[in-house]
Amino acid sequence: MIISEHLKKDSPREWGISGQYNYNNRKTKYITSQFDELSALEYKELGPNSGINAEATIATDYLHPITSKINVELGAKSIWRDVKSDIYYDTLQISNDIYQRDQSRSNLLFIIKMLQRLILKLLFRSRRKFKQEPASGMKIPLSVATKIMKANSNEIILPGYLQV
Repeated sequence: MIISEHLKKDSPREWGISGQYNYNNRKTKYITSQFDELSALEYKELGPNSGINAEATIATDYLHPITSKINVELGAKSIWRDVKSDIYYDTLQISNDIYQRDQSRSNLLFIIKMLQRLILKLLFRSRRKFKQEPASGMKIPLSVATKIMKANSNEIILPGYLQV
């Protein structure tokens, strides 16, 4: 969804807002079997794994001309990401025909990440007339992120960081 409009008729000022949401629910299931040269089963493994990824983004931008050749653009963006992954391996014990969970290779992971970004741009237009006017300028991004991870019941909260 994108909304963009000029604030007044015949005004070079412009404001836009956009947003999107993505969701992916991926489930995989595999069976691996290994046989000896006489076709007897030596090894068998199951992996019914799942992964869910959800992400929401919202952004807004405002363009304001200072002069006919200089524009200032101010934008803000926020991203929320939620990832869940459950990976495990069950190995067949051939002697008793029972599957046993391999804890050393299994992993349960949850990640929640939030990112906020502010952007300030200063654009200088060319004096020549072109169909597509080239512009040079300066962009100053400022990002703040927070990440929370939980893996196999061990919670890790990574401190927010600031990026310029």
